[in-house]
Amino acid sequence: MSYCAFLLGNTSSGIIEAASFGKYVINLGERQLGRAADRNVFTVKIDSKLIIEAVNKIENAMPYTSQSIYYNGGAATKIINVLKGYLKQ
Repeated sequence: MSYCAFLLGNTSSGIIEAASFGKYVINLGERQLGRAADRNVFTVKIDSKLIIEAVNKIENAMPYTSQSIYYNGGAATKIINVLKGYLKQ
C-alpha cells in the first residue's frame, strides 16, 4: 500500500488502514456502509463516471496527512498485558 497512489476497491483495509499510509481510498459500493471512515475515503457506486470523478478529486487533493481514526496507540503493550493476565491464572 505504501507504493500506490490510492486504493480502489471494497475492503475494510481501505477504510481502516489506508489512512495510516497517507492514502486516499475510492470505496466501491455499499458493503462497508455504516463503518466509520475519515475524509480520505470516497464512497461511490460502481459506476465508471463516478469512479473517474473520484479519481479526479484525489488527483487534485492535497496530500492526506491525518492520522487514522482507528489508531489509538499502544496495541502491543495492551496485548502483552492481556496475555500476562492469562499466564497469572
